[in-house]
Formats: sequence, structure tokens, C-alpha cells
Amino acid sequence: MQSPNVEYWLRRAHEAGIPVVASAGNHGRALAEAAATTAMPCVVFTPSDAPRTKLDAIEAAGARLDASYRTYDAAEAAAKDYAASTGA
Repeated sequence: MQSPNVEYWLRRAHEAGIPVVASAGNHGRALAEAAATTAMPCVVFTPSDAPRTKLDAIEAAGARLDASYRTYDAAEAAAKDYAASTGA
């Protein structure tokens, strides 16, 4: 069972668009798993050297994963650009 607080923030994020996050792994995994419980899409940007187990878990939860960035800062910039260009 998901906490009411998580459900509230997921609904708010979905009202604004698709949730988009930059993560080194844990935050992206948590968002992907929370979004999956509500059948909500989400997009996670990570550096390419994030732990494979975390990347696999993000994908297994159904999130769109982009792990093509050399650094966290580059992944964060890409997440911001994506959100701005798509209205997510």
C-alpha cells in the first residue's frame, strides 16, 4: 500500500504532465515504482554509470529510461530540457 502523501504528489505531478526526474538511481527507481502503482508514465534520466541493478529496476517498473549521460549534471540538464520541451 502506498502512502497517501505519495499518491497526492503523484496526482499533482500527473496533472502538470508526465513526471520527469534526474537520478543517480534511487530517486528514479522510487518514482518509477510509485508511478507504476497508479499506471502513470514517467521518464527517468540517469548517468550511464548508475548501478545496473537500479537501471534494471527503473525499466522493470515501466518507466522510460535514458541513461546516456556521462554525468549526473548532464542527466539533470537533459531532464529539464525534456520537461520544458514537452510540457511534462
